[in-house]
Amino acid sequence: DADGVHGQPKPVYFEVMNEPVYELVDAKDADGSVTPDDIFEYHNVIADAVRPTHPDLLIGGYCQASTDFEKDNFDEWRKTWGRFIPIAGENMDFFGVHFYDKGWNRGLQWRIKGARMEAVLDMLEHASKVDLGAVKPLLISEFGAFDTGYTPDPWSPERDWLQLHAWCGMMMGMMERPQIMEKAMPFMILK
Repeated sequence: DADGVHGQPKPVYFEVMNEPVYELVDAKDADGSVTPDDIFEYHNVIADAVRPTHPDLLIGGYCQASTDFEKDNFDEWRKTWGRFIPIAGENMDFFGVHFYDKGWNRGLQWRIKGARMEAVLDMLEHASKVDLGAVKPLLISEFGAFDTGYTPDPWSPERDWLQLHAWCGMMMGMMERPQIMEKAMPFMILK
């Protein structure tokens, strides 16, 4: 209500969109009408609209689904964060990122934890400092293991081990950068 006593507590963080480039640009059914730059400009529009009425709300983005920056000789970085930071970085209170180990059910076993995650964090920290003059805090709103041979069973020892292994390894890497970690939340679904 108006006095702020009843109802749900007001959120502290507001991620503008969840994995928008994946959904609107990279997905198989994307029609090509939206570019990453459109999405990044949209972050500015939302931040400018929300901030006057909720100045205490921390606004961020862009929540990249897969952080494989080295893809195509780092063209993936240039098209994503290399554009987002100059376009919308100044208007964000934090940068939102997702980290996932993935690919077990296809035999790929692609891991982000360890050196790959450290490289992503290094690049985000460096680009933020160079382009904006300060390092933006990071909100890791999802991290864990994905695509690990999920079964419809309510419990799988293999799946649980892959999840736990990912969460622990990633958390240890994030704990080495407490000065830039705003928040980190494992993607943990009970069922």
